[in-house]
Amino acid sequence: MSKLPSTLHKLLSLIFIPLLLIFAVSGIGLNHPSLIQSFSVPINSLPANYQYANWNRGAIQALAEDDSGRIYAGGKSGLGYFLQGQYHRLANPLATHTWQNFVYSLHLSGRQLYVGSRDGLFRYSIDSQKWHYYKETREQRIVSIINAPQNRVIAVANHQLYTVEGDKSNILNVSLSESNQAVPLFRFTFALHSGEIIGLSGRLLMDTVALALIYFCLSGLYYWLFPKATKRNLLSRRKKIRGGKLFRFLAKHHNSLGLIFMPLLIISAATAIVMRPPGLLLIVSANSPVTFYSQHGNSQIPYKITKAAMVGEQLVLLTGDGVFSGDVVEGSLFQQIKSSVPIHGMGASIFQQIDEDNLLVGSFSGLYRWQAKSDEFQSLTPSDQSEGLMPVAAYSTLDELIVFDYHQGKLFDENNRLAAMPAEVNEYARMSLWNFLFELHNLRIVQHYIGPFYLIVLLLTSLGLLVITITGSIQYLRKKARERRRDKRLAE
Repeated sequence: MSKLPSTLHKLLSLIFIPLLLIFAVSGIGLNHPSLIQSFSVPINSLPANYQYANWNRGAIQALAEDDSGRIYAGGKSGLGYFLQGQYHRLANPLATHTWQNFVYSLHLSGRQLYVGSRDGLFRYSIDSQKWHYYKETREQRIVSIINAPQNRVIAVANHQLYTVEGDKSNILNVSLSESNQAVPLFRFTFALHSGEIIGLSGRLLMDTVALALIYFCLSGLYYWLFPKATKRNLLSRRKKIRGGKLFRFLAKHHNSLGLIFMPLLIISAATAIVMRPPGLLLIVSANSPVTFYSQHGNSQIPYKITKAAMVGEQLVLLTGDGVFSGDVVEGSLFQQIKSSVPIHGMGASIFQQIDEDNLLVGSFSGLYRWQAKSDEFQSLTPSDQSEGLMPVAAYSTLDELIVFDYHQGKLFDENNRLAAMPAEVNEYARMSLWNFLFELHNLRIVQHYIGPFYLIVLLLTSLGLLVITITGSIQYLRKKARERRRDKRLAE
């Protein structure tokens, strides 16, 4: 029984070292998106399930129609437009990296098309075909662009509002009242896992843990690869054996550093266990023990805005901590309003005005018409295709509703109003390196090959890291206890 920790530590380490190295390297990249935003990978180099088909997987996330019948569409695949049964790509020459081609929102004001990307706001002049980039919005994710009273264009970012006038954009200072909505436990878990819960210092701390994990994997592998040399002479200080000093250094620090990082490794492993199904099911309905908000927030807008739309004269802001409504004026205080419309925990992907009083609200929980003032809603699922609907975009008129589902792509387009997706979309579409690392970190990158079993592999690896950390600490503490007893006997 005394050898069980040693056996488990060695066996599980050898099994999970490749995956642990992948998690450590990808985790560091995920913690610093701004450092890798210029890098991307071609979509057609990824597994088949990542390639677009029928405008699925968020290839289209926003639509806007001009007075000539041209329908502009933007999303992960970039920007283009539908006209007379054809799709035409519209390249943005000012976009210097993939994030600026990742379109979150579109808005037409006269003959000007405003394009909200993951990295700032652009304007495209339809007549002159010239582009303009609003540098004041750099590094801001523009989630919605709306037409406010007095024909003002308002660009809404996660934690900031901008008024757009000509070639300039200015911050519109508003604030949100205190939310009465509890912080879900899964958000706390994610922030604890990345270190974001204490800001940049926390992320750097978890980066250090990841670097330590890489060291433990490589030094442990080295220790195992030379077992005979280990037993014979590499641990001996009396003989000058080639490689002995390096081996002793690695062995010594593998153990001592392992004990130092043990608490943080346990936190990393334990949080990873409940960040994805099936472990996520254990905490999905629980609330966080502490109240905290995004590190990118500020005192005026601490909650992350995910979408915005006008209802009458009021601007409605959808956040991860409730829905808020207020006047679009400098210094306005937005008050939290009641919202019963079902919205998935990942947030709404559709939040657009239908008429003066109603909004179209879509998320992975379905598609609804919501009357914000009375808080009444009704499901909009017009056919058998709507079962399990996960809408990411919608084109709606008085008598037509075309939905873009995450998995199925374009639905309900019986009149073929919007053209089928050209095959060449996959030839120029790219995935940002950050998104690629995210897919790698949660192992979805192998889902195409092993199906839902990837979730089990993820769970087992997290459990494996937990057991490896605990058994390694037990081994080291036992060794130190034996050394103390030996030293005591020698002293006597």
